Amino acid sequence: MRGASTYRRWDPAKSAGSHGSCTPVVSTHKGAEGLEVESGRHLLIADSPQEFAAQVVRLLREPELRDTLVRNAYQLVREKYEWAHIGEQFCGVIEKLASARSAAQKESLVRN
Repeated sequence: MRGASTYRRWDPAKSAGSHGSCTPVVSTHKGAEGLEVESGRHLLIADSPQEFAAQVVRLLREPELRDTLVRNAYQLVREKYEWAHIGEQFCGVIEKLASARSAAQKESLVRN
């Protein structure tokens, strides 16, 4: 088992690698902050050391849950957090900004 925080240093490529290697995730609420994840669907959440240990033991005892979490998390990472997807979203934002700026410049020229 490995442990890592996602808070303020989350890297989608690392997460994709983790889920690509079929590693289920147990995180704190703080560690999952800002991610579109749901406890019990993509990962398990535990905030105290006792809760964390209990969730790890739960994963060891429930292979179906473990497999479901890995499958769902992997799908989420592929759909939302892979660099190719992030790049597409970024390009879309840039295109909208460029289009809005171009329209504003044309409008400015018409007024003058």
